[in-house]
Amino acid sequence: MKSRFHAAVYLLLFALMLQTANAACLSWDGGGDGTSFNDACNWTCNTVPGACDRAEFFGCGCLSPTINLAPGSPHTVNRFEQHAAANGTGCEVYTYQNGTINATCRGRFRTGTATFNCVTFNTCCFQVGRVNAGDTPTVNLNGACTTVTASSRISVGLNSSSATLNLSNGATASSNGANIRIGIGAGSVGHVTVASGATLETGPGCFQFEIGTNCGTGTLIATGATTTVRTSEDIDVGQTCGSATIDSTDATWDIEQDLIVARRCSTGWAEFSGGD
Repeated sequence: MKSRFHAAVYLLLFALMLQTANAACLSWDGGGDGTSFNDACNWTCNTVPGACDRAEFFGCGCLSPTINLAPGSPHTVNRFEQHAAANGTGCEVYTYQNGTINATCRGRFRTGTATFNCVTFNTCCFQVGRVNAGDTPTVNLNGACTTVTASSRISVGLNSSSATLNLSNGATASSNGANIRIGIGAGSVGHVTVASGATLETGPGCFQFEIGTNCGTGTLIATGATTTVRTSEDIDVGQTCGSATIDSTDATWDIEQDLIVARRCSTGWAEFSGGD
């Protein structure tokens, strides 16, 4: 019985080793048609990233490609990341359009600018600026056909990064399994703008907005009569030595519990004009 058990364990470990060995980090090089996600020649090793792979977008100069997701959509990868190469400038500009990405582990944007037009992006964690002080990304979500759904959390500006997330023209971003975090940690700056009918929300459950926490700086701006900010719990505006600002003009705020401004040695400011 013991030998059978050991054999089963060895087989499981071997299978996991094979899976790890088969996983790859595949980088966009644009060597094919320069635009289609599912063109193998646009990727290193001439291989389109699959469910076990990390799809990376970076460059060693100022790049501005448009990535067409439509052919072969939806695309499922383990991680979807945009960042600068070791010798990069950090000025990479990518536009992703017309399709669906399922990033089972995370979507992480560390530098440059990423714009989503008519994209459905499903992931566990959606991270805009996450690793270090060199992270200065901007992510733009544009259009009613653009949705970001995180089964865990959405974070903007963590670990000393300086990050911006913009939602406009009916785009939606939802954090369904944890808080939305904006400007968290010493040296971190997070800035979020929700405008022109866009929606930023936490899903059902006890999830809140944390803005400017643990010595970080966070800003949330909402404008427009059809713009909505929604949370299933609190909105914390500055806590634990943080600094935070909310500025709202004509937008709708749906807060299930409390709006908490400036606690635990923090600075907080919330101004609402018009809206509900």
